[in-house]
Amino acid sequence: MTTDKPNNLTKLNTTSVSERITANTWKKHQARDRDFVIRCEEIKGFYIRKLPASSRNPKGLSTYYVNGRFAGTGKQIYPKIGDCSIVPFEEAVETAKSYLYKISQGIDPRIAEKKEKALGITLEEAIQEYADAVKQDLKPLTYQDYLRKSRLQLKQFQKKAIGEITVEDVKDWWLKGDKKDSMRNALTYASVVLDDYVAEEYIEINPFRRARLLKRVKKTVHKPNETDQHIPMKDLAPYVVSMSKCWEKQGEATRDLVLFVLLTGKRIDEASRLTWKNVNLTKGELILVKDTTKADSPEEIVPTTPYLHRLLKHRQENCKARGNPYVFNADRKQDIKKKTHAGDTRKVMANIWNGIPEDERPRLTKEGSSYIMNHDLRRTYATASLECGFSMEDKKALLGHKKDNITDKYTQRSIEYKRTQMRTVQEYLNAKAHDGIHFMLVKFYGADEQHLSMAPDSEYKTINFEKEYEDF
Repeated sequence: MTTDKPNNLTKLNTTSVSERITANTWKKHQARDRDFVIRCEEIKGFYIRKLPASSRNPKGLSTYYVNGRFAGTGKQIYPKIGDCSIVPFEEAVETAKSYLYKISQGIDPRIAEKKEKALGITLEEAIQEYADAVKQDLKPLTYQDYLRKSRLQLKQFQKKAIGEITVEDVKDWWLKGDKKDSMRNALTYASVVLDDYVAEEYIEINPFRRARLLKRVKKTVHKPNETDQHIPMKDLAPYVVSMSKCWEKQGEATRDLVLFVLLTGKRIDEASRLTWKNVNLTKGELILVKDTTKADSPEEIVPTTPYLHRLLKHRQENCKARGNPYVFNADRKQDIKKKTHAGDTRKVMANIWNGIPEDERPRLTKEGSSYIMNHDLRRTYATASLECGFSMEDKKALLGHKKDNITDKYTQRSIEYKRTQMRTVQEYLNAKAHDGIHFMLVKFYGADEQHLSMAPDSEYKTINFEKEYEDF
């Protein structure tokens, strides 16, 4: 026995249907238990995709789409037009026709749309948007520098759309400019910013990045910090004399941080983040963390010396701010409550420099420098270590390598070796400063002027560095 099938028979749970799409089509179809597609009979490739119901969209989310093959034979792509409840139907139809025509011509409308937007975004807006997006990862001064360089060095590009800037434009700007640090930094900032827009396909190439590859540009772009600026040993005495003369007028934490950098050669950002929980004067060790915002950031064990012990002991006894975990705690009134650390030493460095007679000042070799800066003290320490006859490997170790995964016995032995070398460098710096460093430790940090000589180390396991250095 057979039964005639009705003409309107449909499959259960069909995934798609075809019909004439109107403004209300998306409303009349109920959400199903799987994705459901309503294809337009009049415009091939235009359709509505309806998702299953969810707590967020109880009636199912309905979205206008198109699909087609590049130039009619290439791969299928599925550009989205927008939410049916938001995009007006007439606008969705016009957009669908535009998208389908571009696809037939081998143009991805999603990329084409971004390129059109790139013609409406100026470089000034792009830099501001990028700087705001990564602001929490930038130092305040770096954030301001992004905006300032855009205003000053990139003035001719500020109001120009990022989609209109060419490699030739950037090349001409660079070759006609002064090529100083400020201009080089602007080139770097613009390159970093536009990398994001290339990645998001708003522009095909980064004109600033490409221009850097041109031979005429590349050979005149020097790497940041490509300088040997430091205090030559013959000029160290007047520099330290100036330190001692202006020391009482400086903020204690900031000035002590400067002295710490001179005595250790550490980077200012690492030294400024030193906390009291990582200071063990009895054991004679400090732990510097490269980046306190990362749990797995590498650490460096720094052995103390009599000079460092006296500096840190003074801070421990006289300068430890209540509730502040940092050794070099912020000492400005507006920062004390924030429990932050010192870090901006520019005022101290400038005051030291201004106190040196002009004919006794070290020669400045870094472009744009007006005084010796933090990193120059690091190079000064490195220079002293080489003049002490240390190998390049030992110099690198003194300047700070991450802690290796080695046995405790080897670690102990290497720390004592490093302690001896640090003391040797510090004594050498003191000698070249005509005992000026020791004078400062006596005058400002409570050292005993009789204890110029360093007592020899005993075995690591038995020595008590707190007691060993107590008179210094």
